[in-house]
Amino acid sequence: MASFKFNGTAVYFMTYGLPLPAPDTYQVTLDGQTETRSLRVNSDSERAQFMAYSRTGLDESREHQITISNPSSVNLNIDAFM
Repeated sequence: MASFKFNGTAVYFMTYGLPLPAPDTYQVTLDGQTETRSLRVNSDSERAQFMAYSRTGLDESREHQITISNPSSVNLNIDAFM
C-alpha cells in the first residue's frame, strides 16, 4: 500500500506492468472515494512506466489524499506518482 497527501489539479500513478494470464484488481482511494481498477498488460513482455491511474480536474485550493492498495493477490509495483 502507498498513500500520500498533495495539492494540485491532477495525479498520475505509474506501475511496472507484468503480463498476466487474466486481469487482476487493485484499489485507488482518492479523497475518500474508492475505485476498484483492473490491471493487465496486453503483450508478452513487461512494460515499465505503465500508466495505471490518472485523475485531472481536481480542486487546486484543497489538499488531496490518494491511497493505492492491493487487497487481492496482484503483484502491484509502484513506479511513480506525478
